[in-house]
Amino acid sequence: YLLVLEARHDYYYIYAPLGVLLYMEERWADARSYFQQAYDFEKEEHFYAFLTALAYRKDGLDDEMEEYLKKAIVLFPRDSLYYKMARIFFESNSEGFVTGEVSREQNNDMKQKNLFILATHSLLNGQTTLAQTWFLEVEDKAFPSSFERRLAIWELEKYRNEGSKQ
Repeated sequence: YLLVLEARHDYYYIYAPLGVLLYMEERWADARSYFQQAYDFEKEEHFYAFLTALAYRKDGLDDEMEEYLKKAIVLFPRDSLYYKMARIFFESNSEGFVTGEVSREQNNDMKQKNLFILATHSLLNGQTTLAQTWFLEVEDKAFPSSFERRLAIWELEKYRNEGSKQ
């Protein structure tokens, strides 16, 4: 991916996949940068905004994540699941509402992306069992080559490897 970027800096199709690889290497600042660049080119793909926000959280930069999401949320359609999802980052009592909205989502792609966001949010809040349940659903039901599935499998591998060491 980096060689492609060296040859063509404007090849924005590479930004999101590179962000995923960097996320999986826990290079949070680099992952954020590429997810943000992908979002800059595809403003309707709000999942990139959440991947950027989650990379802030993974890096322990909660204040920066909130600041970022406050700016990004104005781009989300107010009636969208993404707009509702953003609430869990600002209102701790909205998780039940948002979980219900995700479970009722009919579009599987949208549902799995938002389940990944919920799972990661839960993981970062110490709700490991709940996070694993949602990661497993994403692994099972998301499109095989989707970013959310790849990242869910990556998160689950940590627990699978931990269990095999015991």
